[in-house]
Amino acid sequence: MKTAWLITWEWLGDHAAVEDKVVAVVNYRRPAPYIKDLMEQLYIEKTSSVSEKVAYAKDMKSNPYPASFGDIGGVQWRGRLFCGNNPHLFARLVSNVRVEVQDGVETLLWEERPAPVLS
Repeated sequence: MKTAWLITWEWLGDHAAVEDKVVAVVNYRRPAPYIKDLMEQLYIEKTSSVSEKVAYAKDMKSNPYPASFGDIGGVQWRGRLFCGNNPHLFARLVSNVRVEVQDGVETLLWEERPAPVLS
């Protein structure tokens, strides 16, 4: 696969580490607003109690961790999104997505794409 949206867990400090870093691989044709909604739902599903899930479904504005787009020099860039606290979800378009299998263990590999440079 040449390009895909990759959603991973990221964290600061070992206390917040997540065993399975890769959360989702999504077709690159999906628009950024779709990825934003997906990230919010994934974060809620992975971190919230049942009562919180119901409350957020009733009123998404009550979600304490809405996803947000990254920025470059103060300009919104829809190529990177963040959702959550610590750990948090990080979505971005990546290149050269592939799976390597060694001794029956699958490993997802990819290349990070550089952020655009503002001139």
